[in-house]
Parts: sequence; C-alpha cells; structure tokens
Amino acid sequence: AVRSDGVWEYLPAEHAMKKVLEGDRRGSFDNSGLVLLYAAPVKDRFSAMHVGSMYQNVALYCASAGLENCVKDQGRGALDRELPLPAGWETLITQSVAPGK
Repeated sequence: AVRSDGVWEYLPAEHAMKKVLEGDRRGSFDNSGLVLLYAAPVKDRFSAMHVGSMYQNVALYCASAGLENCVKDQGRGALDRELPLPAGWETLITQSVAPGK
C-alpha cells in the first residue's frame, strides 16, 4: 500500500501492516490517497487470477463504503526495484482508492 507516510506491506498471517519504504511515493502513480500494489510470482500461471479476485474484492468494498477506486497498469513497476519482493515477483497491477465525490 502506497500512502503519504510510506509504502507498507500487508502481512496476512498477522493481519498487520509493515512499513517497507519511507516517504511519500504516490507521485509515481496518480497521487491518490491510497494506491494498492498487487505483486505476485510472474511464473505462477494463476497469479493474475488471484490478483484479479483481490482487486475485485477491494472494488466491492469501496462501492459499499462510498469510495472511488480505479484499477490500472499506470506505474505498476515504479517501485519493484526498491520493494523487498521475493525473487521472481513483480507488481502486476495497481489500484487507486480515494474518497467518493
């Protein structure tokens, strides 16, 4: 998650967030309040399907909470060299989230 206070990794086992990069990196994307990066192993043939399920779930939540969201390819690899991604992983897609109008 790219936020004004840095880039955060979601730790599912702990249901917690861990800061992995300092600073506001939203300029690499579209300066939305929050940008979600969906990273996965490139060679896993099901990665894209799993990522699609995740961003659809976020979109459904956003719709129910009055938030705007947009899934896009913009800037998806902008932070891959800096992120502590496992070997063979890359950001497949991004999702911007912002307050509704």
